[in-house]
Formats: sequence, C-alpha cells, structure tokens
Amino acid sequence: ASCELKTTEAADAATKSLLAIAHGADTDAAVAATSALGNIPTAAARTAIRGLITSPDPRIASAALWSIDTVDDELLGKLEAIVQSGNMQISNAALAALGHAGDAALPVLHEVSLHGAMQLRGQAVNAIGMIGGPEAIKTLGEILDEDDRLSARAAAAVLANLGGPDARELLIESALSDRAQLRGALGQLQQMAGEDVDQALLSVVRQGSSADRRAALPRLL
Repeated sequence: ASCELKTTEAADAATKSLLAIAHGADTDAAVAATSALGNIPTAAARTAIRGLITSPDPRIASAALWSIDTVDDELLGKLEAIVQSGNMQISNAALAALGHAGDAALPVLHEVSLHGAMQLRGQAVNAIGMIGGPEAIKTLGEILDEDDRLSARAAAAVLANLGGPDARELLIESALSDRAQLRGALGQLQQMAGEDVDQALLSVVRQGSSADRRAALPRLL
C-alpha cells in the first residue's frame, strides 16, 4: 500500500509539472508534455488531457486528442462538436478518439464517412473499425453499399482487416455486385483465403464483367 501511494504521488507530481509545461509559451515543449500526459494512467492525467483538447493551439489540442483512450458521454459530445466544427487541424484526431467511444459514436462516424470533408472520411471509417463488433460491421456494410468510392474502398479494407463471418459475407456480397471494382471488395477478397472466398471468385469469373473477371482470375490460378 505504501509503494502504491508513493507511485500515485509521483504520478500526480509528474502530471502537475507536465500540465504546467503544456500551458507554457514553448509550443514544442507543450506538445511533448501533452503527449507525455497521455502515458500516465491516472485520473488526474486523464482530466488534464481532457482539459487540453480545447487548447487554442491546434498542435496541443491534437496531441491531447490522440492521447484519449476512454470516452464517456460528456467527452463524446465534445468530440462530436469538434468534428462538426469543420476545424480540419484537429478533426482527424477527434475522429480517432471517437474510435474509443463504442457504438454510441457510430452515427456521427457514419455521417462523416459519407458526407464529411474528403480528408476526414477515411479516418471516420478507420474509427468505426476501431470500435468493432456487430454494429460497427453493419455500419461498414452500409458504407460499402454506397457510391462514395473513397469511403467504400476504405470500408472494404477495414472489413477485411476485421475478418469474421459477417465481415466476409459483406465483402463477398459486394464483390458479386456490379460495382465490385468501385467498392474495392474484389481486391480485398483476392488477399483472403477460404472456400467461401474461392467460390465467390469463381462466380465472378463465370458471371462478372470482363474487368472483374480479369481481376479475379489470377487469384485462382
């Protein structure tokens, strides 16, 4: 107990010192201090990080956002507000933080992935992948079905990375559609193994467009 107390006291002292630097005039030092705060696993450090996400300096705010690994309802609202503010300097980091918010973040991430700034769509899709689970996979499938080439291809890549029967089923369904090349599912299937994948690629060779057949055939040879 005594050792734990000393460790906590040392962490709190480090947090206080780093927070002072984070609020200092030296921006490079402030950014480094903010990142260092994210490595301290205490409530005091987490509170300090949350306070820094609203820093007027985007480098400091971004460093704080990248350090977030737990998100409650209050913080979820703040992150959504940042993403919707259009501040491109920190929105990518806010999207990454939303990847730690669970299913509650899926609606805003879905919206950004399809209708947000082009520079943010890929990060929104990646954040959905960070969340994982059935609802996230369902959301990725909905993005995959859209005509937004950038987001659909990003969703295909994330689904392939997540794996599992539900993700594979969505990729196979997309690969067998008439927009397989647009959505990127066919390319992802070529990197995967399994009888279900082989059967899907055979179907593409038999029934797909000439471009789809050319893309699928090398994987089967």
